[in-house]
Amino acid sequence: MGLFTRIKEWQVNRNEIKIAKLTEKAADLKEDQPYDLLFLYERGFVRAKGSGQSITKLHAEVENLIRKKLNVTVAPGTYFVSSSTHQNMVTTIDYSFTLHPCSSQYLEIKAACINADRPIPGKSDRFNGVARVSENISRFLEASRNKDPMVIQAGVWALTDNYSRTKIKNHLFSRDQYGNITYPITDNHINKAAEILDQLNLPHFLGEGTYEGESRNDVAHGKGRYISNDGTIYDGEWNNGNRHGFGKKTFSEGYSYEGEFKNNKMDGFGTYLWPNGAKYIGKYHEGNEIGGWYYYANGEKRWMFRNSKGEWEISDPPE
Repeated sequence: MGLFTRIKEWQVNRNEIKIAKLTEKAADLKEDQPYDLLFLYERGFVRAKGSGQSITKLHAEVENLIRKKLNVTVAPGTYFVSSSTHQNMVTTIDYSFTLHPCSSQYLEIKAACINADRPIPGKSDRFNGVARVSENISRFLEASRNKDPMVIQAGVWALTDNYSRTKIKNHLFSRDQYGNITYPITDNHINKAAEILDQLNLPHFLGEGTYEGESRNDVAHGKGRYISNDGTIYDGEWNNGNRHGFGKKTFSEGYSYEGEFKNNKMDGFGTYLWPNGAKYIGKYHEGNEIGGWYYYANGEKRWMFRNSKGEWEISDPPE
């Protein structure tokens, strides 16, 4: 027996041993019960890979690694992991299929790209393995099931990268031979995505404006800057997509507030400055001044507070 034949036999025997061990490990799996693809993948019972086809679909191969029939389900929010630097691709609808022992199933999957800061995958790009997106993205995908693919894409990029309306539109475009530019994601697509996100109470920046800064779990979190198209700027701390903590908000008309925020509203201690030089330094609650020093433009100051009727009164400062 030649060396090549012996090596081949050794490889076959090793593979058979591996299959036998995996099959034994899967003894509790029932052939008449459906199992989630991610559950099977994480336990080593299946192999999942794919190749990019367009921004809205990918070709996937799921291979059964055990000698047992498997009924497989793929839930929206399952994503195929990029094997290089391109974007991952997430499934947008449910899939169900049967894997016969040690066989493969080939699927064309409706998907959306996630992680907009990476290149959009092409036909030569590959995916290896599966994972699950965050709860916020899963909720959006469930709610946007069977919507226009560009609506789904706009919402996903809004969640994964805090993309604004302008950044989403400019991120995906094509140019014909005459130099004319087409934007597949329109304002109408973005408006529908924003409507779904609002219904789910998920924070986003699909209004007019841009966000740059830190994020966590797909929303603004940490320190960051948001600039709206009307020129209003917020620089400061964020918590789960809300202005929360210390920050400064400068309005396009020249007014500004610097101080504490809570759930997007001025709340705590802060300073409000008018363009003429007048300012208020004191406490806020849910966006309203409740008591502090008011400095007139000429430098004169008064202690002011809101009474039980919500009206302003001038008095001596509290001791």
